[in-house]
Amino acid sequence: MQSAYRPVAAFGSSSTEVFDYIFGNSACYHPMWASGWAGRSLRREEPGGFLATIAHPLPRDTILLLNFGATDLNFNLPYKVRESGFYDFAGFLDQLAASIGTAHDLYKSLGFTEVHAVFVSPVVALHRNYWAKRELPFLPPALLGQMYLDLADKVAAAGVPVINPAPRMVAGPKRPVLAPRLARDTPNHHASYIATQDMIWQSMQHLPGLPPRRDPAHTGHYAHQPYSITTWKMTGEARPRTTQ
Repeated sequence: MQSAYRPVAAFGSSSTEVFDYIFGNSACYHPMWASGWAGRSLRREEPGGFLATIAHPLPRDTILLLNFGATDLNFNLPYKVRESGFYDFAGFLDQLAASIGTAHDLYKSLGFTEVHAVFVSPVVALHRNYWAKRELPFLPPALLGQMYLDLADKVAAAGVPVINPAPRMVAGPKRPVLAPRLARDTPNHHASYIATQDMIWQSMQHLPGLPPRRDPAHTGHYAHQPYSITTWKMTGEARPRTTQ
């Protein structure tokens, strides 16, 4: 008997793990995320490349969720600042938005009917020591947070369908970083997926044929299991499922 639900596949960096919490081990859910997957890398995608290859087995009515931007702003931009004194933040954001648009357009050209950019990972305000341990310079969290919100607006203005609960996840218009109530108990650049999953689920319920969320909701964080985008590209094997 054919399912009444459409498959859903979530692409992006490690913050995409929140969808594992929402959908769990559902056969309709495909977790296609990897640590360190930068949105700006999408600008080099072509038909027949990595994006096309990993999505090839999916039915063309699959709901594709593109969750990019967090790695670029939290890690890649500070790295560029450290290495070369980079300061063209507006240009960086334009390139990032265009790259997400490239991925959207590629999947539409391959016949996928539901392709959405999602913005579910507002910047977390962390102490400069957190980044010093990672050998990265400290960039003002409010600056990066505003860039993330602006990124969503730029992608939407380019005609890409956007799911964007981020404005409701931040502390406020003058403090555009993740609201403290949605942060983890110990410093972490990822939000609390326990605290954010309801808000994210509510933002996407309008999608036609969306599978039901996990029931009961998951209430404990999984231990982080790093699996880099480099490893995926080298081996051709996606990460093992986080969900249990």
